[in-house]
Amino acid sequence: MGRIEQAGQISPRRQHILRMPNAEERRIAVALEAAQIGVFEFEPQTGRAFWDERIRELWGVPAGEEITYETVIAQVHPDDRALHDDQTARAINPDGDGHMDMEYRLLPRDGKPMRWIHAIADCHFVDGRAVRLVGTVQDVTDRRSSEERTKLLMRELEHRVKNTLTTIIAVVKMSGRTATDIASYVRTIEDRLRSLANSHELLRSNDWSTVDLHQIIRQEATGFLDGSNDRLHLSGDPATVDADSVLIVTMAVHELLTNAVKYGALGPGGGQVSVRSQVRDGTAHLIWEETLPRPIESPASLSAGFGSLLLRQIMPAELLGEATFDQRPEGIRFEIRFPMGRDPKPPVTSYPAL
Repeated sequence: MGRIEQAGQISPRRQHILRMPNAEERRIAVALEAAQIGVFEFEPQTGRAFWDERIRELWGVPAGEEITYETVIAQVHPDDRALHDDQTARAINPDGDGHMDMEYRLLPRDGKPMRWIHAIADCHFVDGRAVRLVGTVQDVTDRRSSEERTKLLMRELEHRVKNTLTTIIAVVKMSGRTATDIASYVRTIEDRLRSLANSHELLRSNDWSTVDLHQIIRQEATGFLDGSNDRLHLSGDPATVDADSVLIVTMAVHELLTNAVKYGALGPGGGQVSVRSQVRDGTAHLIWEETLPRPIESPASLSAGFGSLLLRQIMPAELLGEATFDQRPEGIRFEIRFPMGRDPKPPVTSYPAL
């Protein structure tokens, strides 16, 4: 069956249009209905207006109720009423071009959300007097919402690009401070930039939302442990990191893993890494603790490197938390407490001690 035959599924307005005897009028009415466009007329001299069913529906005005300019303006958002008045006055001014084209908001009503309206009209003049303003209105809420989402995404992209570039500059500058030769310098930068790439992959897979700390650690560890995680133990409550902080946290985890593999509990001498997380009253507490089979008299120090800066200063500042970092003969112990679900921060613009 075609749509016309399924009359029970067609709105009364649509059925009325399909029964119109004049083919030309019917075609115009069908086009307006398909585009969800309403038609209005306004008489400046009397202040009266004619609205079709669609406009009455948008304004919430029942059939048969008289329409005046006050009816129109009462539903327009207060911040847009001056615009509506100005555009209408310009359109009915004999010294102007008689054209009106504007977008404004309608106030929410009956539990329905605020709507955006696009109104276009032209005025007919007789003997220098505005006689009739005829035009259309269309609900463009979806388009305006899409535009706002696009603007938000562009701002978010700019925010993330600034953060990423700032971090890359920090990596390049500070990686050279502890490098002993060009080859190790290049290798260190490559590893840290790979960690940056991992953070973006995590964000993408989580729809650019919060990411669980254990997920960050597991993904970063795959590049160090070759799929064998029997020396890295994760336990405790899920502790999420907001999207803005995933980059810094991923890099901090990378530094912990790098140090553990080179000098600590994940190195060839054996050992274990325990990562425990606890969440209480919206505050996350993470403990990274390494245990070596034999204590090291002089453990390798991170005190002068980029890793130490990340763990001691940048990561706590990024998470608005507090951290302790101890390099002990039996292995590294790192703790951090931070609030979860906090408000977004402005983009990072610089790092300390650069």
